[in-house]
Amino acid sequence: MESIIKEGCSFNSVNDKIGLLEYKEAIEYYSKNWEEAKDLKNDIPIFLDTNVLLRYYSISFKKRELLKKFFNDRKEQIILSNQVQKEFVKNREGVIEEYFQDALKKLLDEFKTIINQIKSFNQKHKEIIKDFEFLETQTSEYQTNLEKSSEDLKNAIKEKRQEKTLTKFNDEILDLFSSFELIDNLTEDEIEYLKKEFDCLKKELDPQKIKNEIKKPNRAFPGMGDIQDKPDNPYGDYYLFHEMIKYSKENDKDVVLITYDTTKGDWIKENKEAHIHYIQRVYQMNKKAVFIIDANWYFEELFDTSFDSLIFEDNVATNNLLQKRKQIADLYEYMEHALIEIARILGIGVEGGIISITAQLASDGFIKPDVYSTIISLVKQIENIEEIIVIYPNPDAALHNIYSDLQNLNSIFHDLLLSMYSKPIRLSFKNEP
Repeated sequence: MESIIKEGCSFNSVNDKIGLLEYKEAIEYYSKNWEEAKDLKNDIPIFLDTNVLLRYYSISFKKRELLKKFFNDRKEQIILSNQVQKEFVKNREGVIEEYFQDALKKLLDEFKTIINQIKSFNQKHKEIIKDFEFLETQTSEYQTNLEKSSEDLKNAIKEKRQEKTLTKFNDEILDLFSSFELIDNLTEDEIEYLKKEFDCLKKELDPQKIKNEIKKPNRAFPGMGDIQDKPDNPYGDYYLFHEMIKYSKENDKDVVLITYDTTKGDWIKENKEAHIHYIQRVYQMNKKAVFIIDANWYFEELFDTSFDSLIFEDNVATNNLLQKRKQIADLYEYMEHALIEIARILGIGVEGGIISITAQLASDGFIKPDVYSTIISLVKQIENIEEIIVIYPNPDAALHNIYSDLQNLNSIFHDLLLSMYSKPIRLSFKNEP
């Protein structure tokens, strides 16, 4: 296999080497072919991102049939790159587990919440309701019917969960995915070259400023958004981009990428427009185009229904959010232990928990008032961490901020503990003579 991804044929090595005429030509080529590309006409090769494959496992079974129809209708066009295959294999089982555990549990829990709200309403207004017999009768019947439905739902979910093993080990969709064109087209030399090139791009960035940097003209590059989200291995999208480039170049064809990963801004802009510098660089390399399509838009247009995931996320970012949540829990536990040890040394009661201990530490001058304020804010955020993950528009940034604050606090309490261990502490008591 020939190595063609190298200097002069990679995202960053064609930087600043284009003149006005070629720039104009690139934009015109993209614009002229966009309408047919977004409709997947002319048998254009379709690269699917990992998140499109995994989305199948995180939606209702009825909607899975719709996605399966798309996969069947387009199977002669669909290509799975080696990077996508590896990510799919790595994350498939976890998404299946999350659907059968989290999504179904959430359904039952929220249904029980409705019942509890009816019960609370009936209890709270039990006297005045008697003046409205129809309302008393209807709410009572409503509660009875809901409680019966809750039991039916509980049993149905129990039966549905038995399908988990079948989904894992006797999965028809795997046969369909395996029928797509599976490619492994990057050589070891190309992968090593791309890794070095990505590292060079990464060195120019402050990870804490990526969200703002990525919005600047000509600044984004594939995988840029993963530098903060997946610091240990942010290279996946950069490899995928060049797998598409190499395929396009070797087959002399435009290609399409369908992806749900469109919120970071490094595949397409937040407003779903194409990055013009992506268009020009692809055109420089092979006189073709890589058309990037938002999967949310495409599948909703195709089937006139939403395919929103029923779990937190269904791509690699899932693992990052869950990993951050675990790291936060570990740091919080460490801080709690440190504060309890400090309280023990100082003779402070621990019954009131972290907030009570830090309030006393602030009162006695061991920590600054702003540290106490940060503790109060953090405890509230951690108590609502599930809501942050589900509701916040940018949960990874919110979790990163919580994690950073916890690191800073742990450093403060660690140093305080060390100072206490290294020298005697003069304890004072309010009733001391």
